[in-house]
Amino acid sequence: MTERTIGAPLRTLILDNQELIGDALARLLCVENGENSAEVVFCVDEALDKLRSDEEYDICIVDVFTPGMRGIETAVALQKEFPSCKFVLMSAEINSLDGMRVISGGLAGFIPKASISARGFIAALNLVHSGERFLPTSLIERVAVVQQQFSPREFEIIQRVRAGRTNKEIAIDLVLEENAIKTSLRTISNKLNARNRTEVALKAGVLDQFT
Repeated sequence: MTERTIGAPLRTLILDNQELIGDALARLLCVENGENSAEVVFCVDEALDKLRSDEEYDICIVDVFTPGMRGIETAVALQKEFPSCKFVLMSAEINSLDGMRVISGGLAGFIPKASISARGFIAALNLVHSGERFLPTSLIERVAVVQQQFSPREFEIIQRVRAGRTNKEIAIDLVLEENAIKTSLRTISNKLNARNRTEVALKAGVLDQFT
């Protein structure tokens, strides 16, 4: 893709599971700047068709509950496949652990649907377009608490446990001995007061209750 000049019209792809919201966001962007363009799609397959076409997008806004999405990992995979487009998650809320995944996965940010104004939405996209990452202050603070509790390796293991991967698969992913994974899981379980890997996955999914 050709290099874009910041301040140029913003080209946005909106992937949302609700037509009303998707259309409203597209209109908001175009009202803000008549030269902006915004397209709305309602499933991951439609988004892939657009992203793989000759169209060029600066930002892709992704609702995590859109059909075809498998949580944040789908957005991370899209970001890797289309690195010149900035992917921003948009949903009602995410927990601290998923906020960490936004950062470690290279996504451009997270916009909370339930608590951001129209002006704040435009400001967030402009910040992302300028090359910065946007995260609400409240999420940044919660992520900081979690980062103090878990090492980067523990975080990677938790993510894979939540995805249903076995100790052997995790060891292969992280190029570690299986015994090292078992040891780390015991430490993680103690931190979460979890009795087994199922409880690790469940409690990690609502980690904000433990911070």
